Parts: sequence; C-alpha cells; structure tokens
Amino acid sequence: MIRKIPHIIICVCLLVSLLCIPLPVSAQPKAEDGTITVDTVDAAVGDTVIVPIRIDSNPGIMAITVSVTYDKNALSFEKYIRGYLSDYTVADHPDKSLIRFVNCEQKNRYDNGIMVSFQFTVKENASAGLHPISIDYKAGDFADWDRNKPEPIIVPGGVKVSYNGKNCAHKNYGDWKVAAPAGCTTMGKQQRHCTICGHTQIEDTPALGHSYANTWTIDRPASKEKSGIMSRHCIRCDATTDLLSFTLKESEQEKLKNEENAKVDNNAFIEKLVKEQLPETREQDDTSSDDGNNSSSQNPEPDPENQSEPDGTETDHRTDDFGKNADEIVQDAKTQDAVSAVDIFFELVPDLKSFLISFAFSLLLFLKFILV
Repeated sequence: MIRKIPHIIICVCLLVSLLCIPLPVSAQPKAEDGTITVDTVDAAVGDTVIVPIRIDSNPGIMAITVSVTYDKNALSFEKYIRGYLSDYTVADHPDKSLIRFVNCEQKNRYDNGIMVSFQFTVKENASAGLHPISIDYKAGDFADWDRNKPEPIIVPGGVKVSYNGKNCAHKNYGDWKVAAPAGCTTMGKQQRHCTICGHTQIEDTPALGHSYANTWTIDRPASKEKSGIMSRHCIRCDATTDLLSFTLKESEQEKLKNEENAKVDNNAFIEKLVKEQLPETREQDDTSSDDGNNSSSQNPEPDPENQSEPDGTETDHRTDDFGKNADEIVQDAKTQDAVSAVDIFFELVPDLKSFLISFAFSLLLFLKFILV
C-alpha cells in the first residue's frame, strides 16, 4: 500500500492540474494604452442629451467589445451617433443597466477624439445629482490587428441633473460643444446647456464633404495576370476618386513602388494616365469649387445610424452580440482576408476534446492504482 502512495499523489496532482482551467483575467489599465473618457454633461428632467466617449493617446485599436453602464432609473438609451469609428454593433440591455458596444475596423485606428456618442432621454422622475455612465471591460476586450490587447484607462462621466428645467426661461446658455463629429457625408451634432438649469439644446452641424489627397494610393499592385489600380483617397474616410489602372511593365518602367497602399506622387506618368483614362473627371476637377465634394466618389462613407426607411422613420441598427469579445472580432476580420484564426479562438477557450480525453485517462489511472 505504501508503494501506491506516490502514484496516488501523482494522479491527484494531474487531475487537479487538468481541472485548473484559466478564468478571465480582470483588466489592468495602463497609461501607455490610452485613456477613454466618458464626458459629463448637464441636463434637466425630460431633456434629450448626448454623451460623447473620447479617447486620447490611442495606441492603435482595431476591435472593441465593452459594456457601457448607465443608470436605468434616470436615463433611457435612445441611439448611438457615430464618431471616428465606422463599424458598430450596439445592443441596449436596460434590465442590466448597460449597452453592449462592439466595434471592428478593417485596420488599426490611431485617431484621438470622439469614438462614439450615446443619446439618452432624462426621465421625468430622475433625481438631482450625477447619474454615472462608465465602461466595463476585461482583459482581451480591446485588441489590435496583431492580437495585442491594450487595456486603456477609463474615466467615467455621466449626466448631471441639477434642476427642473421646465420652470426656467433658458435665457443664458453656455458655448456650443461638439457632441458628435460631422463626417464627410453625415451631419454632426453640437449641444449647449442653460447655465441656470442645465437644460440641453442640440443642433445639427453640416457634413464636411470629401477632401481627397493630392497623392495616389496603390489599391492593387500590378502583376503579370492583372493590371494594377491606384486612386486618390479621402483623408477622412474610405471614399476614393480618380481611379487609374496601370500595367506591370509601366510600373517597372516608371519605377513605381508596386506595393499595396504605397503612395505615388503626381508626375508626368500620372498626368498621362489621367488624360487617357479620366478626361471628363479632370475637366470637372478643374472647374469644381474647393468645398471638397466630388461626385466621382466610388466608396461613399456609410451612415450606420439614423438611416431612414422609405416611410421616413428611423431605423435602429441594434443587434445582440452580448457574447462576443475582441478576439472573436479580430478572428472575423482576419478570416475575411483568408487568414486562419482558429488559434485566436483556442487562446481563450480550452480544447475541450483534449481536456476530456486527458481527464478520462487520468481518472482511469487513478482508479487503477486505488483498486489494484
């Protein structure tokens, strides 16, 4: 029996080690990973108010999946308004007092400023004081294209209710502040607050129009089988204009950097291609105003919120992605580029098949040494 004791100890240790599946690790915010701030805004009961969420010192983020918490007893979530991010999935869970926010870009975004804004209505029975809004996340809920997992500092904010604005004449307002930035083709929002009661006033701001770079970007390198494609890109969004094609031989003769996303300065060769392929576009450019708009845009900026149905009603694009995390979003994006993302998934979820086989084998060994 004494000889069996070491074997029993080994089997028990093996069983314990197999059962110790790693649990999600809480995030440890780091200053070098940026700071995300939820603005604090004033409002009166019954007001519609916009709360911007902004980032500073952005380290480069591609995917986000977080919970935006709010006081459901004082606030009703209405909708989101886009910031510099473009691809959103938003699901309101008033029973849990949170909004599930999922975002996935096609590349790392290094922008600073307003990421997204959330619009709330202050309930008539809201008490005076600050009704907090914050962001909850765990390690891995932010990710970049290389599967690094930044853990930004979160600065909470909220809606500050100080007075019943219905009894105020609203004669004194503070300065207008950007509540949601305007895009190239989408209007923005600005708001200001009554300095006496906090009542919120909101107005639209005009779309900016496209502003195209003077350089061309190679969208598809030339090869023996296919011609290359280059275009001028908008400096604010993904819209393009002045699409040009070129051959592999031309790229070699002109010593073009025949690589995707390479920049090509305007030169005699480019002017030649423009005259041959875009004579009408060039004439329009020469006679158009400098407002940045260009009707030849081939990829206009989408407007995911406030899209209207034929009857003019707003469509609320919200779906429930409550179970997603940032690594799964990165996996989806890389799959689109034919990159296997199985390893990303199994970094978070243990291999259950291997675990069960190992567990069963260890259990048999344990019973063998006990019963023999």
